[in-house]
Amino acid sequence: IDDEEDIRARETGEKIKVSDMLRALAVNKVAMGILLAQVVHMLFSSLTGSVLLYYCQYNLGDENLMSITSSVGAVAALLPLLFIVPLYKKLGNAGIALAGNVIALASLLVRFLTHDATPMIFIVASITEGIGINMVSMVFMQCLMDSIVYGEWKTGKKNVPVLMSAYGIGTKIGLAFGTTVAGFIIGLTTFDPEAAEQTAGALSALFNLNVTGPMLMYVFMGL
Repeated sequence: IDDEEDIRARETGEKIKVSDMLRALAVNKVAMGILLAQVVHMLFSSLTGSVLLYYCQYNLGDENLMSITSSVGAVAALLPLLFIVPLYKKLGNAGIALAGNVIALASLLVRFLTHDATPMIFIVASITEGIGINMVSMVFMQCLMDSIVYGEWKTGKKNVPVLMSAYGIGTKIGLAFGTTVAGFIIGLTTFDPEAAEQTAGALSALFNLNVTGPMLMYVFMGL
Protein backbone atom coordinates (compact mmCIF):
# COMPACT_ATOMS: atom_id res chain seq x y z
CA ILE A 1 0.00 0.00 0.00
CA ASP A 2 1.45 3.35 -1.02
CA ASP A 3 1.73 5.95 1.70
CA GLU A 4 1.42 9.70 1.26
CA GLU A 5 5.15 10.11 0.61
CA ASP A 6 5.09 7.67 -2.33
CA ILE A 7 2.04 9.35 -3.86
CA ARG A 8 3.50 12.83 -3.42
CA ALA A 9 6.84 11.72 -4.87
CA ARG A 10 5.16 10.35 -8.01
CA GLU A 11 3.04 13.46 -8.46
CA THR A 12 5.98 15.86 -8.12
CA GLY A 13 8.60 13.66 -9.74
CA GLU A 14 10.67 13.88 -6.57
CA LYS A 15 13.06 11.01 -5.97
CA ILE A 16 13.13 9.46 -2.52
CA LYS A 17 16.74 8.89 -1.51
CA VAL A 18 17.67 5.67 0.24
CA SER A 19 20.05 7.61 2.47
CA ASP A 20 17.20 9.83 3.65
CA MET A 21 15.05 6.81 4.45
CA LEU A 22 17.82 5.13 6.41
CA ARG A 23 18.57 8.37 8.24
CA ALA A 24 14.91 8.70 9.18
CA LEU A 25 14.99 5.15 10.54
CA ALA A 26 18.14 5.80 12.56
CA VAL A 27 16.65 8.79 14.38
CA ASN A 28 13.39 6.98 15.12
CA LYS A 29 14.38 5.68 18.55
CA VAL A 30 11.00 4.02 19.11
CA ALA A 31 11.31 1.98 15.92
CA MET A 32 14.95 1.11 16.61
CA GLY A 33 14.03 -0.14 20.08
CA ILE A 34 11.22 -2.29 18.71
CA LEU A 35 13.37 -3.69 15.91
CA LEU A 36 16.20 -4.54 18.31
CA ALA A 37 13.76 -6.20 20.71
CA GLN A 38 12.34 -8.26 17.84
CA VAL A 39 15.78 -9.47 16.78
CA VAL A 40 16.67 -10.48 20.34
CA HIS A 41 13.26 -12.06 20.90
CA MET A 42 13.49 -14.18 17.75
CA LEU A 43 17.09 -15.12 18.50
CA PHE A 44 16.23 -16.53 21.92
CA SER A 45 13.06 -18.20 20.64
CA SER A 46 15.15 -20.05 18.08
CA LEU A 47 17.91 -20.71 20.59
CA THR A 48 15.70 -22.25 23.28
CA GLY A 49 13.60 -24.17 20.78
CA SER A 50 16.65 -25.84 19.25
CA VAL A 51 17.81 -27.35 22.57
CA LEU A 52 14.51 -27.81 24.43
CA LEU A 53 14.22 -31.50 23.57
CA TYR A 54 17.71 -32.17 24.90
CA TYR A 55 16.90 -30.19 28.06
CA CYS A 56 13.78 -32.25 28.71
CA GLN A 57 15.59 -35.48 27.98
CA TYR A 58 18.76 -34.97 29.98
CA ASN A 59 18.03 -32.30 32.62
CA LEU A 60 14.45 -33.30 33.41
CA GLY A 61 14.68 -36.98 32.49
CA ASP A 62 11.56 -37.06 30.32
CA GLU A 63 11.60 -35.93 26.70
CA ASN A 64 7.78 -36.20 26.58
CA LEU A 65 7.58 -33.04 28.69
CA MET A 66 8.35 -31.05 25.56
CA SER A 67 5.23 -32.25 23.76
CA ILE A 68 3.09 -31.77 26.87
CA THR A 69 4.12 -28.17 27.44
CA SER A 70 3.96 -27.39 23.72
CA SER A 71 0.42 -28.74 23.35
CA VAL A 72 -1.06 -27.28 26.53
CA GLY A 73 0.95 -24.08 26.17
CA ALA A 74 -0.32 -23.47 22.63
CA VAL A 75 -3.90 -23.47 23.91
CA ALA A 76 -3.12 -21.41 27.02
CA ALA A 77 -1.22 -18.84 24.96
CA LEU A 78 -4.50 -17.96 23.21
CA LEU A 79 -6.04 -16.72 26.46
CA PRO A 80 -4.71 -13.15 26.14
CA LEU A 81 -6.49 -12.85 22.79
CA LEU A 82 -9.83 -13.19 24.59
CA PHE A 83 -9.02 -10.11 26.66
CA ILE A 84 -7.14 -8.07 24.08
CA VAL A 85 -9.78 -5.30 23.86
CA PRO A 86 -10.09 -4.56 27.62
CA LEU A 87 -6.34 -4.95 28.01
CA TYR A 88 -5.72 -2.45 25.23
CA LYS A 89 -8.18 0.04 26.71
CA LYS A 90 -6.53 -0.20 30.11
CA LEU A 91 -2.85 -0.62 29.25
CA GLY A 92 -2.33 0.29 25.61
CA ASN A 93 0.12 -1.52 23.31
CA ALA A 94 3.23 -0.72 25.34
CA GLY A 95 1.48 -1.64 28.60
CA ILE A 96 0.40 -5.03 27.26
CA ALA A 97 3.93 -5.74 26.06
CA LEU A 98 5.38 -4.75 29.44
CA ALA A 99 2.82 -6.87 31.35
CA GLY A 100 3.58 -9.87 29.15
CA ASN A 101 7.28 -9.29 29.66
CA VAL A 102 6.83 -9.27 33.45
CA ILE A 103 4.77 -12.49 33.36
CA ALA A 104 7.38 -14.28 31.24
CA LEU A 105 10.22 -12.97 33.42
CA ALA A 106 8.49 -14.04 36.64
CA SER A 107 7.89 -17.53 35.22
CA LEU A 108 11.55 -17.88 34.27
CA LEU A 109 12.62 -16.57 37.66
CA VAL A 110 10.64 -19.36 39.33
CA ARG A 111 12.35 -21.90 37.10
CA PHE A 112 15.74 -20.35 37.80
CA LEU A 113 15.30 -20.38 41.58
CA THR A 114 13.85 -23.90 41.73
CA HIS A 115 16.09 -25.24 38.96
CA ASP A 116 12.98 -26.98 37.57
CA ALA A 117 12.99 -29.24 40.62
CA THR A 118 9.84 -31.09 39.51
CA PRO A 119 8.15 -31.69 36.16
CA MET A 120 5.09 -29.78 37.40
CA ILE A 121 7.14 -26.65 38.06
CA PHE A 122 8.54 -26.87 34.55
CA ILE A 123 5.13 -27.40 32.95
CA VAL A 124 3.25 -24.66 34.84
CA ALA A 125 6.06 -22.11 34.56
CA SER A 126 6.53 -22.85 30.86
CA ILE A 127 2.81 -22.38 30.22
CA THR A 128 2.64 -19.05 32.05
CA GLU A 129 5.81 -17.96 30.27
CA GLY A 130 4.10 -18.78 26.97
CA ILE A 131 1.13 -16.60 27.94
CA GLY A 132 3.49 -13.71 28.64
CA ILE A 133 5.38 -14.26 25.40
CA ASN A 134 2.14 -14.24 23.43
CA MET A 135 1.09 -10.97 25.05
CA VAL A 136 4.34 -9.42 23.88
CA SER A 137 4.14 -10.92 20.39
CA MET A 138 0.56 -9.91 19.69
CA VAL A 139 1.31 -6.19 20.09
CA PHE A 140 4.75 -6.07 18.45
CA MET A 141 3.29 -5.06 15.10
CA GLN A 142 0.95 -2.50 16.70
CA CYS A 143 3.92 -0.97 18.51
CA LEU A 144 5.74 -0.79 15.19
CA MET A 145 2.76 1.07 13.73
CA ASP A 146 2.96 3.50 16.66
CA SER A 147 6.63 4.06 15.82
CA ILE A 148 5.62 5.08 12.30
CA VAL A 149 3.45 7.85 13.77
CA TYR A 150 6.34 8.89 16.03
CA GLY A 151 8.76 8.88 13.10
CA GLU A 152 6.47 11.08 11.02
CA TRP A 153 6.24 13.56 13.89
CA LYS A 154 10.01 13.46 14.41
CA THR A 155 11.23 13.59 10.81
CA GLY A 156 8.21 14.36 8.66
CA LYS A 157 8.55 10.94 7.00
CA LYS A 158 6.44 7.84 7.66
CA ASN A 159 9.16 5.60 6.22
CA VAL A 160 6.77 2.62 6.10
CA PRO A 161 8.66 0.50 3.50
CA VAL A 162 11.97 0.69 5.36
CA LEU A 163 10.40 -0.06 8.74
CA MET A 164 8.46 -3.07 7.50
CA SER A 165 11.47 -4.40 5.62
CA ALA A 166 13.72 -3.95 8.65
CA TYR A 167 11.16 -5.78 10.82
CA GLY A 168 11.11 -8.76 8.46
CA ILE A 169 14.89 -8.85 8.09
CA GLY A 170 15.35 -8.58 11.86
CA THR A 171 13.01 -11.53 12.39
CA LYS A 172 14.95 -13.68 9.93
CA ILE A 173 18.31 -12.68 11.42
CA GLY A 174 17.16 -13.56 14.93
CA LEU A 175 15.79 -16.96 13.89
CA ALA A 176 18.88 -17.80 11.84
CA PHE A 177 21.45 -16.88 14.48
CA GLY A 178 19.56 -18.51 17.37
CA THR A 179 20.28 -22.04 16.18
CA THR A 180 23.86 -21.11 15.34
CA VAL A 181 24.52 -19.63 18.78
CA ALA A 182 22.97 -22.63 20.52
CA GLY A 183 25.11 -25.03 18.51
CA PHE A 184 28.25 -23.01 19.22
CA ILE A 185 27.63 -22.91 22.99
CA ILE A 186 26.77 -26.61 23.18
CA GLY A 187 29.86 -27.35 21.11
CA LEU A 188 32.03 -25.74 23.78
CA THR A 189 30.90 -28.40 26.28
CA THR A 190 31.30 -32.17 26.29
CA PHE A 191 27.72 -32.66 25.07
CA ASP A 192 27.14 -35.96 23.26
CA PRO A 193 23.67 -36.46 21.75
CA GLU A 194 24.23 -40.22 21.68
CA ALA A 195 25.15 -40.52 25.37
CA ALA A 196 22.70 -41.85 27.97
CA GLU A 197 23.83 -39.16 30.42
CA GLN A 198 25.55 -35.81 30.04
CA THR A 199 28.34 -34.19 32.01
CA ALA A 200 27.64 -31.45 34.55
CA GLY A 201 29.01 -28.85 32.13
CA ALA A 202 26.66 -29.92 29.35
CA LEU A 203 23.66 -29.98 31.72
CA SER A 204 24.55 -26.52 32.97
CA ALA A 205 24.78 -25.20 29.41
CA LEU A 206 21.35 -26.63 28.56
CA PHE A 207 19.84 -25.05 31.67
CA ASN A 208 21.35 -21.66 30.95
CA LEU A 209 20.21 -21.74 27.32
CA ASN A 210 16.65 -22.59 28.36
CA VAL A 211 16.29 -20.52 31.51
CA THR A 212 19.06 -18.06 32.35
CA GLY A 213 19.52 -16.67 28.84
CA PRO A 214 15.82 -16.01 28.16
CA MET A 215 15.44 -14.52 31.64
CA LEU A 216 18.19 -11.99 30.92
CA MET A 217 16.55 -11.29 27.57
CA TYR A 218 13.28 -10.28 29.24
CA VAL A 219 15.18 -8.05 31.67
CA PHE A 220 16.71 -6.34 28.62
CA MET A 221 13.36 -6.06 26.83
CA GLY A 222 11.73 -4.63 29.94
CA LEU A 223 14.23 -1.78 29.95
